Amino acid sequence: MNRIFNLTFSMTLFAGWVMILYSQPNWVKDLIIDPPPLPIHQESNVLVLHDIAEIDISSKSVAKIKLQVAYQIINSEGEKYGSINLPISPHMKVKRVKGWIYDEDGEFTDLPKENIIEFGSLESSAYYDESRTLTATLPGVKPGAIVAFEAEIEDRDWTSLFQQFIFQRDQAVTFTKYSITIPEDWQLFKSEWMMEDIEFSRRESRYIWIGKNLPFREKEPLSPSWSYLSKKVVVSCYDPNHSTDKSFNDWSDVSQWCAQVYEKPAIPLDDVVHTSNQLCATANSFDDRVLAIAEFIQTQIRYVAIEIGKERWQPRPAAGTLFNRYGDCKDKTTLMRAMLEAQDISSIPVLAHTRSSVDKKLPSPFQFNHCIIAISLSDDSKFVNTPYAVVDNWLFFDPTDETIHPGELPSELQGSRVLLGIKEDSTLIRLPRSRPEYHRKVRRLKGEIQADGSYTASITITQTGEWASYQRYLKKFISTPKQVERWKRQFSDVLPGLDIIDLKTKDHADSLIMSFMITGQHLIQKSGDFIIIHPDVFRIAEAPKLTKPNRQQPIWFGQPQEIETFITWRLPDQWISQQDSIKIQEECKGASLSMETSCSSGILRYHSLYNQAGSLMKPEEYPAALEFSRKLSMMKSHAVLFTL
Repeated sequence: MNRIFNLTFSMTLFAGWVMILYSQPNWVKDLIIDPPPLPIHQESNVLVLHDIAEIDISSKSVAKIKLQVAYQIINSEGEKYGSINLPISPHMKVKRVKGWIYDEDGEFTDLPKENIIEFGSLESSAYYDESRTLTATLPGVKPGAIVAFEAEIEDRDWTSLFQQFIFQRDQAVTFTKYSITIPEDWQLFKSEWMMEDIEFSRRESRYIWIGKNLPFREKEPLSPSWSYLSKKVVVSCYDPNHSTDKSFNDWSDVSQWCAQVYEKPAIPLDDVVHTSNQLCATANSFDDRVLAIAEFIQTQIRYVAIEIGKERWQPRPAAGTLFNRYGDCKDKTTLMRAMLEAQDISSIPVLAHTRSSVDKKLPSPFQFNHCIIAISLSDDSKFVNTPYAVVDNWLFFDPTDETIHPGELPSELQGSRVLLGIKEDSTLIRLPRSRPEYHRKVRRLKGEIQADGSYTASITITQTGEWASYQRYLKKFISTPKQVERWKRQFSDVLPGLDIIDLKTKDHADSLIMSFMITGQHLIQKSGDFIIIHPDVFRIAEAPKLTKPNRQQPIWFGQPQEIETFITWRLPDQWISQQDSIKIQEECKGASLSMETSCSSGILRYHSLYNQAGSLMKPEEYPAALEFSRKLSMMKSHAVLFTL
C-alpha cells in the first residue's frame, strides 16, 4: 500500500513539475531535469551551465543574433549574474528578451517586464554615446538558484560584420557554443585566443566553436589580467563583391578608408591658419612649431566625445573643433593636423588601441578604439633622437593626454600595433616597445638618526616616462596639502607619525623632480642591546608572493619600469654594525634586482635597483620566477642589526 502511495505521489509531483516547466524553452527544461555533472570549485561564484550565441549575417550586412545563457548561483558574489546587459542603439535593437529563475524550492519565476530597463552606457561630462544598454534583472536571486536568459538582437550598425565571443574567463563552464553563418560567397577572418579546449568545425558557410566541461580557472599570483587570459574568438566578415562598404579585405583597405574619412575634415580653413600662425609667430624651428601646436591642442581643446551617427567614426571639421574648443581623440588629431599643415608640416592620422593587442590576421577598423597623429620629421628635427616615439621618421604623438610631451608615448601605446591612415598600400606597424629605463624613478635620501630613534632627512625623487606623467597629473589636479597627505600615507607603514616639510615639484625637460624634508620619532626598533633599522624607508610596493610548487598561467611582474634608490643615514657613534656589507642579486626574464648595504665610520649606505622588464614568462619558466620572488621578499624586508 505504501509503495503504491509513494509511486502515485511521485507521479503526481512529476506531472506538476512538467506543467511548471511547460512554459520554459526546451534548453531550460533540460538544465533543470538533467543538470550537468561538472564539479564546483571552492572559489566559484557561479557555474556557467549554458552559454550560446548564434549569429546569422545577411548579404545586406544585417547581423541577427540569438543568445542563450544560464548560471547556477553558488554564493552571494554570484548573485550579480542574475542580470544580463545587452547593447542597443539606433542601429541595434533587442527584438526579444526573456528570463527565468528556478529557486531552491523548485519554484519558477519569469522575468517581469518592469525589470527590463534602458540607460546610457557611457554618459559623463566628457563623453556622450548614443549607444545604450538594456538591462534585465531577475528578482530575488539567491545562492542555489538557476537563472536563465535568452534574447534576440538585430544589428544593422556599421560594426555588424565585426563580432566577438568569450567562451570562458575564470568560472567553470559546462557547455558553450558560438556559431556564425555568412553569405555563401563571403570570406571570414578569425582571431582565436587561448582556445586549446575549444573545438572548431565548419559546415559550408557556417563556422562553429564548442567548449564542454571547462573547469574553474584559478587566478594565480602575478598573472596577466583576465582580458589576456580569456578564451575568445573575434571574427570579421568580408564581401568580395563589394556590395557593402562595411567589409575590408586587407589592411590596405582599412588604411585607405581611414585616409579618405580623415582627409576633408583636416583641411586648414582661415581661422585654423590664423590661429596656427599666431601660435608659431615666435617659433624659430620645426620642433618649436610642433611643440607650440601640441601644447595648444592638449591644453586649450577640451576632451569631450559626442558619439552620434557618423561622428562615431568620422572626425568633425578642424574649424568646428577650434571654434567649440572641445573634441574627442580623432577631432583633436584632425585639428592638430590642420594646424601643422598651415605650417607646411605633413602628418597623418593613426589608428590605435589603448587596452588590447591588435591582431594582424583580422583587417578591420573596429579593432581600434583610439586615434593619434604621426608627424613627418624634418632633417634638422631633434625628435629624431627620441627612440621611444619615432618610427621610419614619423613622430607618433597622442594629443589627448595632457601629461605626455612630444617625443613620449603613453605606456598603453608603447609596443602596440597601429595603422597609418594613408592612401597607399599600408600594413600594421609596431610602435617602439617600452623599456624599463624609460619609466625610471631615482630616489635619493640623505638623513641623520639620533640615539632615541628620531630622524631628519632630505629627499629628492627624479621621475621620467610614465612616472613623470602621473606626477604631472597629480600636480595639476591635486593641491600641495593633499599631495603631502598622500606621501604621509605612503610612508605610514614604515614611518608612522612623520612630518613632511617644503614639498616642491619641478618639471625639467623629460623629467619631473620632487623634493621635500621628512622628520619623525620612530625609525628604529630596539630589543635589549640590539637596534634594528630598515634603511629603505620607501619600500617597493608589495607584490603577490609565489609559493606554490607548480604553475599553469604565464607570469607577469608588471609594466616596464625601473626604480633606483640611494640612501645615506648618519648614525650615532656608539652604534656598532654586526655586518660590514650585505648583497642580494637576482634576475629572471620578467624582472631583475640588486641591493647592497654597507656601514662604516657611522654612515649606513643603501643602494638598490629594481627593474621590471614587462615581459611575460612562460609557465615552464616558473622556477626562475619563484626564486626571484623569494629574493624580492628578502630585499623588501631587509634590515640591518646594530648593538650599543
